[in-house]
Amino acid sequence: RPPRSTRKESSAASDVYKRQAIYFCNQLGLNRPLSPIVPIIIGEERKTIKISKILFNEGFLVGAIRPPTVPINSSRLRIAFNSAHTKNEIKKLAGLIKINLNKYNVK
Repeated sequence: RPPRSTRKESSAASDVYKRQAIYFCNQLGLNRPLSPIVPIIIGEERKTIKISKILFNEGFLVGAIRPPTVPINSSRLRIAFNSAHTKNEIKKLAGLIKINLNKYNVK
C-alpha cells in the first residue's frame, strides 16, 4: 500500500485528469465521463482507423480500438487525458473530432 501522501497526490492528479475529460466531453456534447478515459464509439473499423490517423497527423495520439478487442461495428476512439494536456489542446482535439465525426457521418 502506498504511503498516505502518495495516495493523496494520486487522487489529486486523477481529479485534474477527470476535469480535463469533463471539459472535453462538454465541448462535444457528450455525457459526463466517469474517468479520464473517454471512448467515442464510431462503429465502422475503417472510419475509426481513418479518424485516428487524421488526429495523429495533427499531433494527437488517440487509440483506435477495434475487433477483436470490442464487438464488430463498435470500434471506438479512446482518449486518455493526463497532466501534459492543456485546455487549448483539449479544445483543439474536440474540434478536430467534431469535424471528422461530421465528415464521416458518425452520429
